[in-house]
Amino acid sequence: MSSSTGELPPTKKAGNKAKKLKVNMTLAKYEVIKKIARDRGWKMVTDEEDKAAVATCTLHWIDVPDFLSTFKHMQPFQKVNHFPGMSNLARKSKLARNFQRMTKLFPTQYDFCPKTWILPFDYTEFSQQFNADGISQRAFIIKPDHSCQGRGVFLTKNLKDVNKTDIFVAQRYITAPLLISGKKFDLRIYVLISSIAPLRVYLFQDGLVRMCTADYTAPNADNMELKFMHLTNYAINKRSNNFEKNKDEAQDGAGSKRSLRWFLSWLETKFDKEAVAALWDGIGDICLKSILAVQPTIAQEYQSTFAKFAKKVDDDGANINANSSSFAVLGMDVLVDEHLKPWLLEVNHLPSFHCDSPLDWNIKERLLSQTLDIMQISVDGKSAHDSAHLKHVARRLYGDKADDNNANPDATDGPETTSRPADLSRADLSTALHAFYTDMNPDKCKDIELIVAKFEHNQEELHKSLVAKYAKGVFDYAPQWDGEELVDFVRLYPPPVPTQKNAIYKTMLEACQSNIQDQLMRLTAPLHRKGEDGTKLPPLSKGGNKKELGRDCFGYTGTDKVGHLEIKEKKPLPMPGPAQVAAAARLMLGHSSKHDIPLPIRPMSQNTAPPPRRDSVQYGMAYRERLEGLKNKPTVAMTQITFGGFG
Repeated sequence: MSSSTGELPPTKKAGNKAKKLKVNMTLAKYEVIKKIARDRGWKMVTDEEDKAAVATCTLHWIDVPDFLSTFKHMQPFQKVNHFPGMSNLARKSKLARNFQRMTKLFPTQYDFCPKTWILPFDYTEFSQQFNADGISQRAFIIKPDHSCQGRGVFLTKNLKDVNKTDIFVAQRYITAPLLISGKKFDLRIYVLISSIAPLRVYLFQDGLVRMCTADYTAPNADNMELKFMHLTNYAINKRSNNFEKNKDEAQDGAGSKRSLRWFLSWLETKFDKEAVAALWDGIGDICLKSILAVQPTIAQEYQSTFAKFAKKVDDDGANINANSSSFAVLGMDVLVDEHLKPWLLEVNHLPSFHCDSPLDWNIKERLLSQTLDIMQISVDGKSAHDSAHLKHVARRLYGDKADDNNANPDATDGPETTSRPADLSRADLSTALHAFYTDMNPDKCKDIELIVAKFEHNQEELHKSLVAKYAKGVFDYAPQWDGEELVDFVRLYPPPVPTQKNAIYKTMLEACQSNIQDQLMRLTAPLHRKGEDGTKLPPLSKGGNKKELGRDCFGYTGTDKVGHLEIKEKKPLPMPGPAQVAAAARLMLGHSSKHDIPLPIRPMSQNTAPPPRRDSVQYGMAYRERLEGLKNKPTVAMTQITFGGFG
């Protein structure tokens, strides 16, 4: 009905409704991720309410271990906050095996984990740490392989306390940790893996300091069972009467749980700034090396799981995170000893995001919100995938003509032009100069602040002067961020500024990938015949110690032999001559093999009739006539046959 003025009332168009990004929260149990989704205006769906919406959602967020079924139903435009195969990093026994393998390749680089034994497999070697009575002067911490939050963990100096049937991980207890107010603590470090192939790793520059609630004393017979003294797990210490809860995020240096930023500032009051910076670099170093040890295994499982989702990566690498179907936020537990050396205790692929204090909300909300920004999660993911799919189908049907029709007619091929990089920010310029002088002239590192102040607005002149002197300039060491907007994160791999020091990471990754390929060859090569497809077993490194020989792909010794693994040309066996054949015949008949004893003639059985003699056949005209006669001759005599009876 029209109005009194004769004008039609305005109507809302369906197309004007803004799209909302849908996130599957069926298996999400923490309130912080739900708050972030609400603040961003996302639509949270569950399979109980709307299964159709779950099938078209952009993000699956999972906070429980049961996420394998999600991989089977994912679409190419969807993301999930877990990688397949993360048990290789999170399970204590598998992580220990991976570290043992990497220790053989890089003995001096993988010394950041306490000496570990996997029980009961390494029980014999572990028992050598005790005397004849089963007592040791050292303390060992025993952890169940599959548990978390400190469940089932205990300290012991007696071998009888260790169960021989269940799977445990035994580690040497670090008896001289760094203390805060007389209490032991560890650090919860958050690491983001945004892509596994190619690898992208980021370090969150904040975290949690989890403190014990009882003053520390070295393990002895009287305090071995005091978990509030020796175990730093928050799930254990929060039940203590001495636990101090944080009540204000601004006061992050008080209570039994504190922030990592406060810890680093507190350290600078106790130690030199260079030592504190070296500690933070060391923490990032051990976190990255832990991931490098398992990257080939996880990448193989990721590619087999999402093989149908293969996506093209841009040359500049700007869409690596956007094209990754998985990402993961890991919680790594690091202990610092009194010499400021970091020790990796364990890795959690399902870290707790429960927030029961203002400090938790401040740290974990920033962590997860910035993680979603780095992953470039967009509501247009499905439409972009559908458009790319249509272009792919058109290209398969019409070839290059489809690309020619979509090409810009105004675009013309012109000469290539090279432009110098844009001026760096003050922070990036300082980072680039530090990396440059570390490689070229370490003595100049102390003058970096003066150089930055002088050439901040004249970087081109600085670059040319350095090139003239060192053949490289400051722009060659400029951080490469691939269009990332990082706030509290810093990229660990690939390093933003390649230097001689961090070049070892690429070498480690390549060596680990090659080692995994060699192990696969050892498993699959015996299934192929020699010379087929060029299959050849990789050589084993021969050492003087017998334990270094004959290792299988899991690192166990004595399961194979080097001689059997090496491919050797086998000489053909000599053929027996007439004399050997005759001797073998004599032995089979029960007689001597000597030539001077004649072989007895076996009498023929009386019931055995001699074979009938056949007439010789003359192949000629007579033979052909005989064949023609046999064609008309019936093979069976025809007689009258009556079926049934009538009577």
